[in-house]
Amino acid sequence: MVTLDSILFVIPVLLVIHPKVFHLFQVQKWFMLISSLAFPLIHGYLVGFRWQVSFLYLIHLILILLAVYLISSKDTYKLGYRGIRKICSVTVLSTLLFTWVFPVGLLIEAKGPYKIGTASLVVKSDDRRELYGDKYDTLRSFAVQFYFPSDTGGERPAPLFENGEAIELGFKNAFGIPKMGVDYFSQLPSNVWYDTKLSTSEDQYPVIVLSHGWKGFRNIHANIAEKMASNGYIVVAIDHTYGALATQIKSDEVVLLNHAALPNRETHLQYLKYGSALIETYKGDILETLDLIEDMNQAGYNSILTERMNLGKITVLGHSTGGGAAVSAALSDSRISAVVGLDAWVEPLDDISILSGLKVPYLHLSSEAWRGGVNEKNLNMLIANSSEDRWLITLEGTKHTDFTMLGYLSPVSEQIKLTGKNGKEAIEIQEKLIYKFIDYYSNGRNTKKAIVDIIKEYDSATAEAIYMR
Repeated sequence: MVTLDSILFVIPVLLVIHPKVFHLFQVQKWFMLISSLAFPLIHGYLVGFRWQVSFLYLIHLILILLAVYLISSKDTYKLGYRGIRKICSVTVLSTLLFTWVFPVGLLIEAKGPYKIGTASLVVKSDDRRELYGDKYDTLRSFAVQFYFPSDTGGERPAPLFENGEAIELGFKNAFGIPKMGVDYFSQLPSNVWYDTKLSTSEDQYPVIVLSHGWKGFRNIHANIAEKMASNGYIVVAIDHTYGALATQIKSDEVVLLNHAALPNRETHLQYLKYGSALIETYKGDILETLDLIEDMNQAGYNSILTERMNLGKITVLGHSTGGGAAVSAALSDSRISAVVGLDAWVEPLDDISILSGLKVPYLHLSSEAWRGGVNEKNLNMLIANSSEDRWLITLEGTKHTDFTMLGYLSPVSEQIKLTGKNGKEAIEIQEKLIYKFIDYYSNGRNTKKAIVDIIKEYDSATAEAIYMR
């Protein structure tokens, strides 16, 4: 619940706790009319309409209509105080429940020393052809969002989910969730600002490229992006068109998930071929993003990030399909200095690539749900054949979806089986491990012991295999 929602609670709560307010309204009908009208208008102006507090709007509407009736008829209340109190009590409790289950407020904290700035753009490929959707065989386009450390906030706060209305539409398209169930997503605030500049504390900052999974989107990992940016990293989060829930290409053009890009495993014999093609598409987006930041970093590009990105320290972090693409990109491109896989889906990768192994440090965080499954064979081969430090850590009680920030979006995500048992603790562990790993291997700070200490701190974090050089 946002703080300004308290405006709508004033009258119903007062009517519940004090009968004198009820009697005041009986005597001062104009006061009841004006106050019942004023509070919703103020709330609407400052916050906007939210269905989670619709019962409170209804109470105010009833009071307005009642006041109009009493003023015009000179009548007295037909409903006693007990009735009013019961109605207001149910309304307040129902509203508190709705605002708890579907929260609108600051869900995550960025505790680093920096403020966070952001900017977005659409990348159009020079030569890659689109494999999916209505734009098949045209030049591929995808979107990226930069998060960067700043010394000050800007004039405009950025939402947690940029293009939130498109994401709400994407949830309906991908999962059949009614828009009303997710329409608060576009109202979620973040710790990020538009119209601000890169911090002057350092000459250059290391870079993290963030790749979401199938049916994900770039801001579903906003907790990681914000944490890393607030601690001195430039994060580039990708929306993989047709693999993302929704990608805003233009102000009037939203590209939704293409279900045909990855058919059902149980009913399609060519499932892994589709998976391989999807990973290659994600990989292409990652490599083009590396090309983009190389261009941006050159003198004369006219960007606040020009010459400020340390391209010798690039980590690629990916979840699921994005994790498989991160591994594949690192296998073929020497610009990548470290990789983080969140339940990285490496099953579709070919044997030659897997057997060649990674030549850079790798952190693989695995859900309990995926351990021992179809992804395990290639994962174990990858770990065994890689030559640098490899960390394989399982978070007990977790599902594949726990490697997103879904657990932050509703406190009942565990109860409705959307996420695993450990909820926010699992996210907390991930954030700490990712930060310490990248800070050591990509930025030369901290120690390996800092990573081990996190594993020891949490009983649910199990290092089933740690391979060290």
